[in-house]
Amino acid sequence: MLKLKKILMYILPWLFTFSLSVSAKSDNDIDTILKQADLQTLIGTDKAVNLGAQYQNPNASTNDVNNFNDFIAVGDLPWPIAHTNMTSFDANQTILHNRTRYQSWVGVANFKQDEIPDVSLQDGLMAVQVCMQQHRNPTPSDQVAHVIIYKTLNTARIVYDYAFIDPALTKGHCQEVLYTPATKSCEEGAVTMCHLNLLM
Repeated sequence: MLKLKKILMYILPWLFTFSLSVSAKSDNDIDTILKQADLQTLIGTDKAVNLGAQYQNPNASTNDVNNFNDFIAVGDLPWPIAHTNMTSFDANQTILHNRTRYQSWVGVANFKQDEIPDVSLQDGLMAVQVCMQQHRNPTPSDQVAHVIIYKTLNTARIVYDYAFIDPALTKGHCQEVLYTPATKSCEEGAVTMCHLNLLM
């Protein structure tokens, strides 16, 4: 009995610490939220040109994309007048902001949610960092301000576009690094705004 008490004295604090670390993790599963979002309700079409996530706080960043709490869907609708619907929503699919632009979204292709690869966005984040290291061009930090999923016109492949915090850039600007799950390839993109503001 005394031996059992000693064992419990060592195990209980560890179990308590473990439960705290698990409960501190985000309840969001970014992949499920983006793959199961009701796009027809959010943007008026079941095809997107962009799906993404960021923090509602424009100055926040993370090394775990499941912490994001502001989700983005963009859809291109050619009829009756060419226009683009842009919506941000929370994990419960409550619309936070939406906007319509009376012009087409250019440079990317429409895609359905079932085209999104099985590679999670968090695994993609880690993979793009490893990939860039192998190219001797490491990501500028381990912190990202947003991630966008899109489909390229030239390859018809889905790309995960991460906006990395770069201390060398002006505040509010991030360095895009692109990861293509189908080919496990990566490349540096353009300098972009860290926070995507749909109201602008």
